[in-house]
Amino acid sequence: MVRGSTAIYKGDDAGNRVGVSIGSLFYGPGGEASSSGSAIFLDSPATTSATTYKVQVRTQTGTMFINRSIDDTNSLTAGQRTASSITVMEIAA
Repeated sequence: MVRGSTAIYKGDDAGNRVGVSIGSLFYGPGGEASSSGSAIFLDSPATTSATTYKVQVRTQTGTMFINRSIDDTNSLTAGQRTASSITVMEIAA
């Protein structure tokens, strides 16, 4: 998770290990990897200006596909089609 250009809500980097918000990995029947996760984070940016948030994804190797399998074919062994959502709430003081 990034606010502006500042990484927020991530673990600490340690040696060769990179701090991330969510890290999970699953392998499908064809050897393809998939990941799933969820998080709740309350940010207090201390500003009344418009604020931009974005989600960044990091892979060790290869290409990352969001909400689809690697081949996205119409076969019984292909991966699933999933959904993503981000909910943002402004909490008044």
